[in-house]
Amino acid sequence: MTDDLSAIGASPGFCDLSADQFPYLIKASLDNYQSIIEAVKLNSSYTWENSIQSLEEAAEDLDRIWGLVSHLNSVRNNPDIRRVHEELLPLISDFHTKIMQDAQLYDVYLKVSQ
Repeated sequence: MTDDLSAIGASPGFCDLSADQFPYLIKASLDNYQSIIEAVKLNSSYTWENSIQSLEEAAEDLDRIWGLVSHLNSVRNNPDIRRVHEELLPLISDFHTKIMQDAQLYDVYLKVSQ
């Protein structure tokens, strides 16, 4: 994960974040998550440690950043935040739809559960 993404941390100073930072952060997080998914699917055997753990961590990173956008859209709504939320929502929705319908990824979870 890039320094920009890890620098956000669990408790960012909301006043220090601008709407213009989020498109880059979300897109970088989506790219990272997709790279991890592809790497996991290439594993020859599947365990929690070599598969699910890294997927969960990537999901947490994305959820944390998207949660900030959603939170700011709710509590500090303004034209910039609305614009960013509207721009990023389709990316988030498409990504989650894609991974939920990924048969190879589903098979990874099945194999780990057995």
